[in-house]
This record gives sequence, C-alpha cells and structure tokens, in this order.
Amino acid sequence: MTRLPMILSYTNYGSLSRIASYPGVTSLWSNRQLTYYGNAQTVTHSYGEVPTAHSWWNDVMHVIDVWNTGDQGQGVTVALIDAGIDATNPSLGYSFSNGLAQAPYRVVQNVKVLAGTGVVTGSPTDNVTNLYVENQPNTDTSSGHGTSTAGAVGGTGDGSNGIYKGVAPRANIVGLGAGDVEFIFFAIASFDYIIANQARYNIRIVSNSYGTTGSADTPTLIAIQAAHDAGIAVFFAAGNSGPGSNTLNPYATPSYVIDVGAGTQEKGLTEFSSRGISGDPVQHPDIVAPGINVITTKASTGAFDGALSATADQGNIASPYMPYYTTFDGTSCATPLAAGVGALVLSANPSLNPDQLKALLTQTTDPMLGYLPFQVGTGHVNALSAVRTALGQGAHSSASKVQAFGDQRFVFTEFLGGAGAATAVWLGSSTPVYQGALSLTFKASWAIPALPRQWRMEIYAPNDHVIAACASLTSGKLSLGVPCIRTNGTETSLSFQVNNASLISGLNNPGKTSGTWDVILLNFDAGEAGTITVDVNYPVKSHQTMNNAHDLAVSDSQQGGLQGQEESLLETYDGRVLATTLIGASGAATISGDIMQPVNSVISVVQIVVVDGNGNIVETRGGWVTTQADLNSRAGQIQQLLLTTTSPTQITALQTEQSAIQAALLTAPLTENLPVLP
Repeated sequence: MTRLPMILSYTNYGSLSRIASYPGVTSLWSNRQLTYYGNAQTVTHSYGEVPTAHSWWNDVMHVIDVWNTGDQGQGVTVALIDAGIDATNPSLGYSFSNGLAQAPYRVVQNVKVLAGTGVVTGSPTDNVTNLYVENQPNTDTSSGHGTSTAGAVGGTGDGSNGIYKGVAPRANIVGLGAGDVEFIFFAIASFDYIIANQARYNIRIVSNSYGTTGSADTPTLIAIQAAHDAGIAVFFAAGNSGPGSNTLNPYATPSYVIDVGAGTQEKGLTEFSSRGISGDPVQHPDIVAPGINVITTKASTGAFDGALSATADQGNIASPYMPYYTTFDGTSCATPLAAGVGALVLSANPSLNPDQLKALLTQTTDPMLGYLPFQVGTGHVNALSAVRTALGQGAHSSASKVQAFGDQRFVFTEFLGGAGAATAVWLGSSTPVYQGALSLTFKASWAIPALPRQWRMEIYAPNDHVIAACASLTSGKLSLGVPCIRTNGTETSLSFQVNNASLISGLNNPGKTSGTWDVILLNFDAGEAGTITVDVNYPVKSHQTMNNAHDLAVSDSQQGGLQGQEESLLETYDGRVLATTLIGASGAATISGDIMQPVNSVISVVQIVVVDGNGNIVETRGGWVTTQADLNSRAGQIQQLLLTTTSPTQITALQTEQSAIQAALLTAPLTENLPVLP
C-alpha cells in the first residue's frame, strides 16, 4: 500500500514464518470475508403510501428544509466502499477526468478494486498500479448493493421525475468497487486509494455498509483511523444482528467512527438494527437514520436487486420507475443516508473536522422516545438542526408526533401478500409508550373481506415477549398458550387491547418507565394494502385553557412531588416541536403559569410531559390543541377590544394577532383530536 503501513500478499503457509521475521513486520492477518448489511430483497412497504409517492426518508430527517436553505451537498465528495456503482443510472450519472460523461454527473470517479483477485507479477515489484481500474461507468455488475447506497447518498431523482431522491443530490461520489463478496483486502486497498486521492477529489466522507463478527482486525482499524486522521469522516453500519444486545459491527464502535443504526418511518428502531451493551460507554450506536422501506437507485446489471424488482418492489414503487429504483433495507441503507446528512453539514460549514462533525450530528438528533442509548445512541438524525448548529444558528428539539390530551395515534400501511411472499413478508410497527398509559389499542384493517386465517396480527411487549399471536413456523419469537388473533372469514379488521397502566411500559421490562411495543401484520393470500393503527390512551392530568390574552394557562399537581422536571412541548399540528419550556422542577407538588404566545403566531399544540435527568420523556401528563372554536372565540374578543381601544400601538398588536388567527384557522382542527398523520 502507498499510504497505509501494510502489505497485501497472496502466499502459502510455508512462507508465513519467513514473512513474520522480516524487519518491521508487527503482525500477520488473514484475508477473511466481510458482510454487506443490506436487505434489498425484503418486501416491506410501510410508510403509508402504496405506491410510495415521495422521499419520506428525507422528510423525517428534515432534509428538504435544508435544501430550501441552499445546502444540497455541493462542494463535498463522499466515497463509498461497496460492491460498486452502476453510474449509468439516470439518478447518478458520471463525469470522469478522461472525458467520459453522462448526466447528471454525481459520480466523479468509479474504481474497480482488484485487491481480492489474486493479481500477481513474475517478480516482486510494486504492483499497486494494477489494483485499481478507474473511470468505469458500471462497477456493480452482479450485486446492486453499492448502487443502492450511492443513490441514498446523492441520487438526484432524475429517473423518477424527482420523487425518489438521495439526501445530498449535489454532492459528488467516488465509488470503490470492492467486489460482490468483500474481503479485508478490498477494504484495505479501498481506504488506501481514498487517502491517496483525498485532495484530488476533495473526499470528506467515506460510507461503509459492511462489517464483520467477533473482534475487529487490526489492519482494518488502522486503515479506518488513518482516514479519520487525514480529515475524512468515517461512517459505518451498526449491523443487522438485532435485537440482541452486544451485536454491533466491531468496525463501527471506535470513537473515531460514526456508528449508524437503522430506524423506521415513524422514527422508531428496526428490529434488526444491532444493539450495544446497556451502560457501556463505547458499545452503542451513535445515531439512527432510516433503514427500512427506503427507495433508492438500482443497478441495471445487479442480479441481487434487479432480479427481485418484479416481487420486492411490486406495489411500492410507481411502475414507470421500477427499472431504476428498488426498495432498500438494513443498516446498509441507514449509513449512506446519514453520510448524506454529513455532506449537507459540510456543505454548509466546510471547516468542520471529523470529530466536530460527529459531535454535531450526535448533539442535534431527535430523541427516540422509549429507547435507551445502547440501542439508539443519542437518537434520530435531524439534518436541519445539524446544519443550523453548524452555522451557529442554534437548533430546535423535536419529538414523536402527539395528539390532544396525551393521546397518541400511530398509523402504518404497506402492500402485503401475493404469491410466494405471504409467509415471508409482514408489516411491522414500533410504538413508544410511557409510564402512566391507561390502555393500548391495536387495530389491523384492509379493504377486501378476509378469508379464514388470511390475516394475522402479532403483538410483542417492549422486551419482545409475545402478548398475542398464533403459533406458526414463520417466526422464532412465537410461543404457545397466548391469544390467537386471525381472521375467521369476512372480516375487514382485527383488534386487540392491552389494559392496566402498570403493565403498558413495564411488562417484562422491569424498572423501565417507557418501552416500545411491536405489532406484526401478515397476509397469507392475494396482495393488498394493510394498515395497523395503534392508539395509546393517557389520563388527563394537567389542565390548560386559553385566556383572554391569547396565552395558555397551565396548572398541574402531583401528590408527593413530580418524579422529574415538567416541560411543555410547543408543537405544530403536523408534530414539529417549535420549543421546549421548563414549567416545573423535579419534586414540585403543584405548578401553574402562562405559556406566552407571540401576537404574530398561534401555538397549535402544547404537550405537558415529565422528563428525567437525561432528558428522556417518562410520562405524558396532558395537552392542549388550539381548535377553530378557540381561535374564533379569541377573534371575537379582539373585535370587541378594537371597538374600545384608542392606543395606536395596541390597535396594531390586535390587528397583527387577528391576522395570525385568520391564518391559523385554515389548518386548525374542529375538535381537540388531531387529524391522523402519515
């Protein structure tokens, strides 16, 4: 290698002792096989649209908000060590220094790495120049995995009329085709190329969607740290071995790596995303990004993705775009999406070094309620908060969407069933629940009246203990002796309710004040869209009203004092948190006060929550939704005040407030129950 202190060599066992005795040789390592963390063959379409009609993964990371500020990854190059890239895909394209070019020019270099092919010469000469074949339009000839990761980073959406876009559509990409079956040789040689050509292409990030089991080998760790020390931020997939603890990819855990777990469309954690060790300061993911049901670019020659398009993408991707796109799952998917967010941040502030970028990404995440740090790190990536912080503009906090008076509704939809897929495909949902919930209601629904045993719903408590299911061979989790939820014929829905607040978050999860419930829906017949709706009911505890100054009056009490500090989350109707305000310290028995509203805006939702010392929401205590009736009432007060007020300043303030109320009326709900959100 030219930049790394190591030699890649094909030899025989008889030569090992002689090689080990050479001056300067510190260790010998075998060229073992690595694993890609992609699940491109899965059929899970659960964003709520069939087919998916927009890049929801960008929505939940607030990526489009960043694009609107002008930062789309321009000026930043992301390298990918993967199976290769089919840069002929119309959402990628290439532009090479030798004159080969195709719009839209995202791939500026595409290299086939030959380190694992046994290239040798007749004499012991430097053979590095034979390891890399540059300027290749398509290096992803039989896998498709690398093309999918490239599209997640910087796909332009040109093959879908702009619907399916990557995170940083103006970032440049350098592809290192490390082979359909990757070995350590490929990874080492790829890192050596990236470091050697860093300045040539302005490589700021390298995304790695592969890993190993057991302990990490020293050569790969040396290569990873060398890239970091050269000023390149290294992103690694956490692995797909969850939900068991201590299952992280060992390449992802060093402090100089950004370790990425896989999330769901509702900002939950996928079942397969690898976990760390509870309480361990090192063994945990750093951040989480979408890792299931993401639509990204497909290789034209990649059998792994391409041969599956007729079944894996049916019902999910709009038919005209299926030749260019596929459904991509796994921490393999989450990692390039997170790397794309890194590119947005570096586009906004190029001065950040890898450690500063990691700190910024981890400090600006959205909290993933109901999860612990060893599962999700600091939480879900928020591109807008990260970019704002990088620009010194501060960041806003965010949380899962809520409804009035502490109630929560989660809705999941996907296309299920069909020949050959019924027993291998299901709709999964993850619902965070907090201490104090009164009940959980799970409802599965579909349009066509069911056949006997056609639909089945399975419910799992926060520790994966089965609550309701039917024993079968399709899942290793199921056990006998639990209620069976399946159709007997003609139904269009199934329902199940869990009662008793003390069990909601703590059932088989002792000592926890929150937990995440999972529901699985299966269809064993003709394909159609199925929906899971989960309602979580909390008691009304805090009390809120709108007073005659357009502000919200808050009061609450707790016998024996609050178990944590009480905060108000000020939100919009679509669930965006605008601000978090402390309204009661830990131990307080009663609180009261006003939440002040500016005259030029209307606070749509106030959610009162109890937060522990680490900032985790442990209890939902009540809420307020500003309805049309509330706004009309305040508008009537303003009309009366305008008839009697003579102060020009007050008249202007009242008219400003009146305009804000009129604007808010366009989206305000009729009742305190918010509309169901996708």
